Amino acid sequence: MAWNSLQQQIAYMRQSFFDEGILNEQFIRLESLEDERNPNVINSMFISYFTHAQNYFLNIDRAVRRTKVNVAKLDSCLRKFKHSSDSCGAQKMMNGIDQMLQCCWSWRESTDDEERLRIALQSLKAEYNTLKNKMEAYLELLRQATPAHSSNPPSNGTAGGHG
Repeated sequence: MAWNSLQQQIAYMRQSFFDEGILNEQFIRLESLEDERNPNVINSMFISYFTHAQNYFLNIDRAVRRTKVNVAKLDSCLRKFKHSSDSCGAQKMMNGIDQMLQCCWSWRESTDDEERLRIALQSLKAEYNTLKNKMEAYLELLRQATPAHSSNPPSNGTAGGHG
């Protein structure tokens, strides 16, 4: 009975990622790469993503805190961060990065631009914290389910849970 409850928790949590727009179909593609020889694709991908994200945030913070924002440098860093987010299916992160990129593209060095950029950055950090907390909890549930059973997460058979 406990095993069924754990499987239901995993399935519910996985579905919530899609229902809330946190993840997209790329995550499903990553899941499909997992097999007996590569059972930890998702875990490895997100550990790497979270590590790199910390560096991206450091660089973004530095660029935004400068007296004169280096928009070109910020744009470059944001594009790399977006590519990294896309590779693991972190849809809400990509949306938040797009908001910051829009600020860069419309930059006119006014106080309003700086404020919009800071607000977008705070929003992006909040999305990141949500993703990280939820994904770490999900990965922990997968680890709990893995020792006695297959590491492939349960699926209700729908792509992205919509259908």
